[in-house]
Amino acid sequence: MLWVNGGSSFVYQPRRDSRLSQELHFIQLERNDRVPKVIKRWDYHQDSKVTVVASQSSKSTLTWVESDADGRILNIHSASIGALEKNTPVWSRQKAPAGKFLRLLADQSTFLVLENGQRQVWNVSGTPRKVWQDELTKTPLVYAIDGKNFWINGAGGDMVRISTEGKKTQKLSLPDAYQPDLALPVNDRVAVFAHNKDGAAGWVFLQDGRSAEWLQLPSVSTDVFMSEWRGRQVWQKHKTAGMRILAASGLELDGKQPVLLTTQIIADADMPPVWRGWLKKGGVIAQLDLRKVNSGAMLSVMDEAVEWLKHEGFGASGVVIYAVSDQQLVMEYLLRMPGKITAAYVNGLPDTRLQAGKVAGAGNSRETARGDLYDLLRRETAYPGLWLDSAGAVDASEHLKLVGAMQLLTKGVRPQFWTQGTLAEKSSENGQAGILAFLLWQTGGLSLKSVPPARK
Repeated sequence: MLWVNGGSSFVYQPRRDSRLSQELHFIQLERNDRVPKVIKRWDYHQDSKVTVVASQSSKSTLTWVESDADGRILNIHSASIGALEKNTPVWSRQKAPAGKFLRLLADQSTFLVLENGQRQVWNVSGTPRKVWQDELTKTPLVYAIDGKNFWINGAGGDMVRISTEGKKTQKLSLPDAYQPDLALPVNDRVAVFAHNKDGAAGWVFLQDGRSAEWLQLPSVSTDVFMSEWRGRQVWQKHKTAGMRILAASGLELDGKQPVLLTTQIIADADMPPVWRGWLKKGGVIAQLDLRKVNSGAMLSVMDEAVEWLKHEGFGASGVVIYAVSDQQLVMEYLLRMPGKITAAYVNGLPDTRLQAGKVAGAGNSRETARGDLYDLLRRETAYPGLWLDSAGAVDASEHLKLVGAMQLLTKGVRPQFWTQGTLAEKSSENGQAGILAFLLWQTGGLSLKSVPPARK
């Protein structure tokens, strides 16, 4: 399954008997298509593989690439998304470049990485054209793509940036003797996880005209002194709900501190390291007690809590939610009211079904509709940052599709991403530091240090 045209439609290849011809199907959500259009049909070959990608520019195209068992390109066809929507697909056969097919990626342009005595990058949105090449290296391929740039590791260990038009390339150097393992685009720069032969490893940020900056993960040490600043706050409207505010002792609360909102009510001695690290960084924790709140009122209470925090002068640099309980409530809240919070960490979402309830809106309460979280997704919406961790989920495919749809629909710059099982040991220092780093990053509290990581 592949989302195209900003999430308004998608294509998929249905599972069929391998003895039959294969098909590519196209569904338009905005037209409420029930019967898919068959936009391409081909004969099945056991030793061939078909890969389909879509560019996300205003002139969106769908690219269909067939390769043999050894990775050699057999056929490339492309078609305009607009023609597919009009049910008049015209597939243009392109001249296939020679070489072994390594990767095919698409964002605003579609890039093909080939091994052909050299490593080559081809733009195959329309007529294929080579935009970069480098000498062949045994170093594993490291690559990333965003809306403006394609990143690939050069033979010399540098990261090479190629514009999506393929008209400009630039090398950005890693610190001496470091080799890249993984690259993630972050706006106008790239975050690279790198290592050296001495065993030192860490994240480094590369950007035009600036020295490489190492990412310093925040400490989650438990030596923090807390003070209950405000105690239990009870609202007149929801007398069964309460909120407790925690901050580090001696911290001057001037409203600039980011707020971590949670519905998890636990003793201070059992506080997760993420919370302790948050307090050490000067943040404030708001424990929202929903244990006696009717399920139909929870969404309204959460919104009232966020509004109360802002009214009281908290969270000028952001309000984030830490959810290891009430996960469905948190997901529904950030999709219904995406402008209210900055980011959320959600662990273990049971399912994507909605619960009926009430939510405030335009001065009046209105009933929420039963349905699914997908029903709340909207185009051209700036969604908050989201880390959805599916550790422990039996089937996380719905989580993956939900996050993928958010990535395509959002018009904002905050990231939404999904992991499964990577934080199975959430109590470990590295796991907790990762969660804390994400939440601090979204509120501007994550510091960068120009020092290399310590050796092992």
